[in-house]
Amino acid sequence: MAKDERLVAWVAIAAILAFAVTAITIALAHNQQIYQTPGQSQAMSYITITATGSVSATPQQAVVSLTANGTAKTAANATAMLSNTLAAMSSVLSGYIMNGTTIQTTSYQLYRPYNSSYYTASEGVTAMLPINRTGAAISALSSISNLFVNGVSIQLSQSQSAGMRSMALILAMQNASTQAQQLVGPATRITISSITVSSAGYPLPGPTFAVAENKVPVFPGQQSVTESVVVKFSYS
Repeated sequence: MAKDERLVAWVAIAAILAFAVTAITIALAHNQQIYQTPGQSQAMSYITITATGSVSATPQQAVVSLTANGTAKTAANATAMLSNTLAAMSSVLSGYIMNGTTIQTTSYQLYRPYNSSYYTASEGVTAMLPINRTGAAISALSSISNLFVNGVSIQLSQSQSAGMRSMALILAMQNASTQAQQLVGPATRITISSITVSSAGYPLPGPTFAVAENKVPVFPGQQSVTESVVVKFSYS
């Protein structure tokens, strides 16, 4: 091959290599732009953290479930006896129920059992009481004839539940931010991209009580409100 021909061949090879390098550079630059956030000089990365926050408190209220009965040879007399029992119950509860709450009827029956000549009128009732008055109220109610205490449900008040939920959410977000910062490094700035919230709720522990001379002791225990968050952070 002549010297001039070899020179032309090398020039052609160099041109091809230069074109290839330019094409690769353009392709890499274009590919990097896909992962960049507009206006950012560096590619943005993301991390997703699941965290929880929990707050515990002593419940402030209780719901007492009651059943009142009246039994007589006629339906009218059975209903009248039931009314008297309910009147006595209402009189006692008026000194214990919380402001803004009412006694609520949950069921009512008037029937004559099979092979019986007597009618029975029965009504189920619930009453919301302050936890510190529940024991005394149960003791007072126990003196009323034909009235039965079916159970007690310990509850957080609405204001307690709302306040504890807000605090649990704050703690969950703090925990998520702390975990994310630990994973990406303390010097890296993180930004919240999205948040998903789910409530884990709280348990309803059963009360423990026993008959006492003056009042029934009620132990409210502790209840917890737990909130869970899934937080997506961006960092670069």
